[in-house]
Amino acid sequence: MLGDILRIYITYYIMNRTIYIILACIAIGFLGYTGYYITSSKEVAPVVATTTPEVLVTPVEDKDTYTTNTGKKITVKETNPTGESLSTLTITTSGFATNSPIVLEANKLTNKFYADINNDTFEELIITTMAQGSGGYGEAYIFITASNTSLLPVTVPEIAEKETGKNGIFEGYQGYDSFNIVNGALVREFPTYNKSDTNDTPTGPRRAVMYTLTEKNGVYSIMFVKATSTPIVPVSPTASMVSPSSSPSIVP
Repeated sequence: MLGDILRIYITYYIMNRTIYIILACIAIGFLGYTGYYITSSKEVAPVVATTTPEVLVTPVEDKDTYTTNTGKKITVKETNPTGESLSTLTITTSGFATNSPIVLEANKLTNKFYADINNDTFEELIITTMAQGSGGYGEAYIFITASNTSLLPVTVPEIAEKETGKNGIFEGYQGYDSFNIVNGALVREFPTYNKSDTNDTPTGPRRAVMYTLTEKNGVYSIMFVKATSTPIVPVSPTASMVSPSSSPSIVP
């Protein structure tokens, strides 16, 4: 009797365990199938190729480069080693038949102008420099762009000592020049000194000299023409004397 009961119990236990195992296997299989179905049926987003729109940039001309009315290009660059009073000015061109570089060993660059100072419709390149230290003597270099052959330098006369004396066109001149383009002309302005003046306190009138450019048989030359004089208030030459001054009226 006891043996029968024990046999029935064992049979019932094994059957229940088997059912549980079968149910667990069915559940695992169902979950696996569901996961596979979801994964395989999920839509894959198409890959869309994107492109960055091209931005067209207009080339900006270098600040040292100028294009003339006739399409020639002129570039002026200054090299000034630290501690050196002199600079190397290199002028390069394009658009001429000959475009050999022009190299100047000069004082420090103060300005450059492109202006038609002889009314021939072609711009002239005008480079101005100033010496460092006491005196601050200015200098101008002029180049002609009218020729198709090359950029042509013009000989600018030096200031003769007699021209700085009494009634000379540069009377009382001791430097501290400023250059400007006034009414299409290159004008050089400077303070003037009386005999008792010290270097930093000129008391004479401020004078202006106009540069006139002429051409004869393809040869260009510069002449000085006196402009009006205007009294000035004595100031330090390191301040307003070096900077461009007001435009003088020109007396032919």
